[in-house]
Amino acid sequence: MFTTSDKEKVELHIKCKDLKDLDRDGKSDPQVKLYHQVSGQWKLLDETEVMRDNRKPVFYKTFPIEFTFEVEQPLKFEVLDVDSPTVSETIGVVETTLGAIMGARKNKLKQELHYENKPSGFLIVKGERADDNSSKITMEWTGRRLMNTDGFFGKSDPFLRFFRIKKSGELLKIHETEVIKDNLNPKWQPFTISDFSLYENHFLRIK
Repeated sequence: MFTTSDKEKVELHIKCKDLKDLDRDGKSDPQVKLYHQVSGQWKLLDETEVMRDNRKPVFYKTFPIEFTFEVEQPLKFEVLDVDSPTVSETIGVVETTLGAIMGARKNKLKQELHYENKPSGFLIVKGERADDNSSKITMEWTGRRLMNTDGFFGKSDPFLRFFRIKKSGELLKIHETEVIKDNLNPKWQPFTISDFSLYENHFLRIK
């Protein structure tokens, strides 16, 4: 029997590197799906956003999960090339355990992706211990008179990308807004993020 002291909440941060291109006319549009085992069967637990035309995506969607000490907790990560909401192809798969991730150096695990026995890139998973007292913050951002980078015949297509600056100086991507086409005065959709993801429950800089 496990007690609350045997468990802790963690967040898994996901990025990929050197992904195989499956699109003939451009780079793949990757998405990562996370599966866990229930009664010996793989069940979908969560999925990231889709990153367009990117062979080395850093996903801002994190996977919250409960880590139980000294229990294997098998996980499967499937990286897909998403062509449409109903059409996708598998780039590669990694099977591991939550214990292997949290037991790796600096809680960071890098494994080679494979599909049909062929290498197809790398998956990098970083585990961070979350705080049970974490709260949610809702933000709404606007831009005014932004620089036009599309020349005389168009307007910029702006979006915002947020990073948390870790103590090591490393930039950790935590959110990316939607792209607003042809607009120098954009108003992005509100979004909600945990204060743990934003500043790890103590005020650090964001960029």
